[in-house]
Amino acid sequence: MDGEVMAIEMTEGMWETTEADFAEFNERVRDMVGWLGLKSWRIITQHGGVGGEATLMSNERVAILTFGTKLLSDQTPSNIAVHESLHVLTADLYHILHRRAGLDEYETDKEIHAVLRPIAKLVDVLMEKFGVE
Repeated sequence: MDGEVMAIEMTEGMWETTEADFAEFNERVRDMVGWLGLKSWRIITQHGGVGGEATLMSNERVAILTFGTKLLSDQTPSNIAVHESLHVLTADLYHILHRRAGLDEYETDKEIHAVLRPIAKLVDVLMEKFGVE
């Protein structure tokens, strides 16, 4: 019973993405790779799960960016692409904080997101101001 209630609560306020949304996500990821100078990375995108996720293999310079089939009502293909691309940009910083500074994964993720969120908002504002679609 609890599992069923939880599943319903997790889907409220969410919307299902389409292949067109995934194409928009891919286009924005390509933009971000160029804008952020991430050409040394092999970026793989996939469509599945909920929200967005970046799986990073820093030593191999491979990133798997996942675009969810379900997003929260305030999430868009563009802002998911920006956020996950910024994870690629900060991959080395993540590694330094986690391995060299000895922060656990939770603390490392918290510190990375303290940097990512304002940068992602800035990118969104600049894209809107300059009419980037």
